[in-house]
Amino acid sequence: MKRVRASLVIAIAIAIAIVPIAGCDRVFEFDRPCDTSLGGACATCGTLGEACCAGEAACGEGMYCGADTTCSECVTEVTLGRRHVCAIRYDGTVWCSGQGTSAQLGTASMDKAVSEPVQLLDKSGAPFGPALSLGSGRDHTCAIKADHTLWCWGDGDAGRLGDNKGTGALEPVPVQVLQVSNAPLTDVVAVTAGDCYTCALDGSAKAWCWGCNAHGQLGDGTLNNAQGAVPVRFTATQTSGVAEISAGPAQVCARTLASEAWCWGDNRHGQIGDGISNIFAMTAPTRVISSGVTSISAGADHSCATMFDGTTLCWGSSARDHLGNGIDDEHLPQASPMPVVESPGGPPISGSVRVATGTMGCVMTASSELLCWGKDQYGSTGTGGGAPTPTHVLAPDGGPLGGVDRISADYAHACAHQVDGRYVCWGRNLQGELANGTYVHTGRAATYKLTCP
Repeated sequence: MKRVRASLVIAIAIAIAIVPIAGCDRVFEFDRPCDTSLGGACATCGTLGEACCAGEAACGEGMYCGADTTCSECVTEVTLGRRHVCAIRYDGTVWCSGQGTSAQLGTASMDKAVSEPVQLLDKSGAPFGPALSLGSGRDHTCAIKADHTLWCWGDGDAGRLGDNKGTGALEPVPVQVLQVSNAPLTDVVAVTAGDCYTCALDGSAKAWCWGCNAHGQLGDGTLNNAQGAVPVRFTATQTSGVAEISAGPAQVCARTLASEAWCWGDNRHGQIGDGISNIFAMTAPTRVISSGVTSISAGADHSCATMFDGTTLCWGSSARDHLGNGIDDEHLPQASPMPVVESPGGPPISGSVRVATGTMGCVMTASSELLCWGKDQYGSTGTGGGAPTPTHVLAPDGGPLGGVDRISADYAHACAHQVDGRYVCWGRNLQGELANGTYVHTGRAATYKLTCP
């Protein structure tokens, strides 16, 4: 009798685990897709690197069925502007969604927002690319091409596009970034942008910036706007070179090859991190942390860094739970790095490997989880509500988001890349910028949808 019951339980379990999908010759066996048309009783299919399944749903969300009939990721990078988002597709083409009033989508200025990404074209009308990496500011975006030149489009005010023209015009077609000498900026390996300026790194670990400079955010020792790229004024004794650079609205932070943290620009809220606040402009780099920095990010009016020991440090405005230390007080800026904690009054968080900030803060952990904190305006923390200290970002099914290997955040939204081959995003979405098929804010992760191939 016991043997009969055991067999019945196993049969029921198998019946539950194997569920046919309508319109697709595919079943799910123990939560893994499989396709009976591939030969054998059941061959797995539909996930990253596996064979495409038969039928319409050939691959999972965020993937496509390639010419070799295996599933590949559709989107390779996402960058976030204030009300627009741009992405690189698997073929190096660039696509943008959201608000287009300042030509930031790579189209003529338009009042209508779009949730379905539109393709960026060059001046000949051909698809722009191939692109390697992107960086977005308030109303503009820049792309590094395969030849490591840099091209920008959108709002050209204050010289943020870097084409040395000084017209301030809206540019729906990418223009090449030049140095102030009119020589092209070449060998570019990274780009980041703030409200009205842009910064980049070249292959020799040199930092360049251009655009507005009222707060000294160009780091060139002046308050003068620059229509073309100018070098950030690090001296040979200050740094061995820059490994990472991050632009906030009006402050910039950099991680050096020696694992130091340096910041410059707007310091009204202590976001430079040198122990001083209420300074309108700091025009040259200031060292904040002398060693042990593994990643760095400049946020809304705060900045954060992850450390070799797995902790995360933040500094700047304490308003809206920006610093992840349980303090919410706009009159109490933290002008020196302070640890992000597990809970109010608790110990520092551990296991942090990368940080990203916008109006919120987020850390990716060594276990590929993602934790965010902040007031959750527009759902920007992805936690389902405000979080004064790090809290798990929610997956589409409401559970903790896992399998994360890359994160990005800016303004009031954030995105994460998962090892299963898709990008998910959350936060502000009133203009459809997150490309999830809606025009409503998103309080948990949802797939960024781009048509492939």
